[in-house]
Amino acid sequence: MVEFWTPILGHSRDFVRGACDAEAAGWDGVTAPESPKASPDPFINFALAARETRTIKLGPGVAIPAPRIAIAMAAAAVTVQDVSDGRFVLGIGRGDSGQAHLGMAPAPVAFFERYAARLQAYLRGERVQHDRQMDGAGGQIPPAEELGMVDYPQTSRIAWMPKSLPKVPLLIAASGPRVIKLAARMADGIILAVGAEPTRIGATVEAIRQERLAAGLDPRAFTICAYVSIVPHDDQAVARRMASGNVASFARFSAMHGKVADQVTDRDRDIYQRLHDSYTMRGHMRDGSPQSAHLTDEFIDRFAIVGPSQICAERVTALARVGVNRFVVNPPGFGTDGADQVRARIAAEVIPAVKAALSARGRSRSQG
Repeated sequence: MVEFWTPILGHSRDFVRGACDAEAAGWDGVTAPESPKASPDPFINFALAARETRTIKLGPGVAIPAPRIAIAMAAAAVTVQDVSDGRFVLGIGRGDSGQAHLGMAPAPVAFFERYAARLQAYLRGERVQHDRQMDGAGGQIPPAEELGMVDYPQTSRIAWMPKSLPKVPLLIAASGPRVIKLAARMADGIILAVGAEPTRIGATVEAIRQERLAAGLDPRAFTICAYVSIVPHDDQAVARRMASGNVASFARFSAMHGKVADQVTDRDRDIYQRLHDSYTMRGHMRDGSPQSAHLTDEFIDRFAIVGPSQICAERVTALARVGVNRFVVNPPGFGTDGADQVRARIAAEVIPAVKAALSARGRSRSQG
């Protein structure tokens, strides 16, 4: 069955209250960002929320490499997995706003691949060879052998991990082909940030399937998650405006370094380029930002899912049918009124309609 997750922002008490409310409303999971400057520590918030909830899943959207070496990230994830009785999902990405506020660009793909490999090994309970370039402030911290001890550890692992604890699933956020292939080979799932067009997502899902087959991995044992901006509203123009801040920020991922990553139309290429050239972190995820001014109505209608609830449900169902089995539903952008009403309408009108449509199709197939 398809899952629906929702972001929860705010201080720790707000997050715990929001997670409880989301569970009661029927959401399958909640996320929180990792940005040491702008947000509380998400892993602490997840542990607190785990004690007050029973069924809802928890996971960062997304954790980033800069604040934590791989074993620290793994230890935090396993801690929440233990406290929540197996309800934690670890999503990681190369970093955007969270690292920008630390003065850093996204992690280079080669570095991120090494980081993800070490993280996945720790999550499996394996011993991992020390690597001071990765874990020691770029090699600035001296090696342990300088202490002149008789012996010292050559490897590290999470020795306290309960043997009965289910492995923490590792999902990698991706928008470009290199990281999409990396995720297909190394992770337990992917979090796509490529909008809501079925043709684009369908082609990406097929590319993931082929990559896993080539690596000797089961394509079915892999979660396809997607960030999707969904704003149900009877006034299409209002819905577009409410989604515009998030659309601008997520569309920019396809031109993060000034070059459009995918094969797109010339018209879309111009929009992606303008988003890159005008982007200001002060307007990140915000309605009315300089970057959102470059979006056309037609682009928002394709990249996001906006309009009456029935239309939203039909479009989400179409994405589920091309392979998406988990949606992280982006709320209206920061500074937009009505976010709580939108979240409530998604839970009350869109999610039940999608699940009913997919359930009916499943029954039809089984009877056929």
